[in-house]
Amino acid sequence: MIFYTIFFSLFLFAYLMTIGFCDQQMSVLVTPVSGLIKHYLPSITRAIGFFSFYFVRRQIPSEKGRQIVILFVNTLLLISVLLMLSGNPTVTVVAVFSLQFSIGHISGLIYYIISIILTGSFHKGAIIGIACACSLLLQYMCKGIMESLPTAFAIAVLFIVISYVSIRPLDDIILENPLPYARQSEKWNKTIKKQLFLSCAIGLIVCIFTIRTDISFISAQQAGTINIYSYPRLFLIPGYLLMGFLSDVKRHKMFPIVMFSGLLTTSIFVMMPFITMDMNILLCIYYLFVSIYIYSITYSFMTLAPRTSRPELFAGFGRFYTEILDLILYMFYTLLHNKIGDLSPLISYGLYLALLALLYIIITFCEYDPDIAYEGKTSEEKEKYTTTESSAAEDDNPSITDPDNIEGFLNEYPFTPREREVARILIQTDMPMKAIAVTLGISERSTYRFSNSIYLKTEAVDRIGLVKKYSSYFISSGKIS
Repeated sequence: MIFYTIFFSLFLFAYLMTIGFCDQQMSVLVTPVSGLIKHYLPSITRAIGFFSFYFVRRQIPSEKGRQIVILFVNTLLLISVLLMLSGNPTVTVVAVFSLQFSIGHISGLIYYIISIILTGSFHKGAIIGIACACSLLLQYMCKGIMESLPTAFAIAVLFIVISYVSIRPLDDIILENPLPYARQSEKWNKTIKKQLFLSCAIGLIVCIFTIRTDISFISAQQAGTINIYSYPRLFLIPGYLLMGFLSDVKRHKMFPIVMFSGLLTTSIFVMMPFITMDMNILLCIYYLFVSIYIYSITYSFMTLAPRTSRPELFAGFGRFYTEILDLILYMFYTLLHNKIGDLSPLISYGLYLALLALLYIIITFCEYDPDIAYEGKTSEEKEKYTTTESSAAEDDNPSITDPDNIEGFLNEYPFTPREREVARILIQTDMPMKAIAVTLGISERSTYRFSNSIYLKTEAVDRIGLVKKYSSYFISSGKIS
């Protein structure tokens, strides 16, 4: 997993540097658009680029066609950087928006790949946390050269390299189309939709009670009062690392509790009026809060995406969903502020407490858990299978390795076609992982990835646990006397 951590870190670093560079380019332009709008508006173009990846993935089935699209997007990215050399404000604005579109499309690709690779990994929380922390550290180290065009070229080249590795993978990286969960039950579909809805609701709640602080810091940055890219930004790193490692405790079951505890602790300070403490101190606490929030949304959607029928859409949906929310809430906040002015402290804190209570209800009473385990089919859903397999039960002592019996066991879980192939071999034989990889024509690392996903879905600890699960199913189904 070291390679994936480095790969994801470099992508996030390039993403953050590009956004920072575009923000700097837009801030110096003299246009009739306000400074804050210039900060938020490019997020729409990034979101369009992100959704374009989903559209391409759905409409172009061939890998050749997808590679041509990625080549086009990378070409557009380089042209956008070149156009920034013109010095013409209009051309610069066009270049910034086309660059944002390009990184949005590439971001959809990378989030999709990483979410699929981390499926079933017991260390995905740590990988996401370390990647986010490393990217922030790299950005901080490079903050002095963020405005230079050579830096933009370097970031563009990095994006192209990342895209190339993605569409022309190394030998031990499998990026084939992971098909949606096989034989999904209606109950499982409703469960996943519920978790996606709860994740969106949490994102909306947090955005609402941070929008005032967010606008204040961006305004102060543009007025030259503070520098949001200075040392307080380093407080994002401990938040990412802490959330990453704590999320993996008890096989990710502690994530909802850790998320709420972190948001509760840090948001109390975020909601305090600015006059009560130094701006830089508040910025440090705010960044710690933001790290918990960004990590939680990223982790939630990257975990849920492979469990849906549209993983290419939901893998990176969290980041772009919150960016669009920021823009919408900014416009709403500005309109409200112009009409009624600032809210009184009593109303502000009342709203804050109400949102925290709603967040607590979602996590506790609505059973929010992105890593929710598959519960198997209901008795009604099993009835059809039992009827079709009844002929196999006529034998008094059928073989435990009979293919029909194994298929019945596999039907109990939402395995992808590739996972079913691996699970059959794991149950029927004692072949080592390397031999399984050769048999199926995939890499050994991919075999481990598929097996980890199988263990996660069946709640088995290892291969022996999987065989015990199958044996229990075999006996409980009445196939052995």
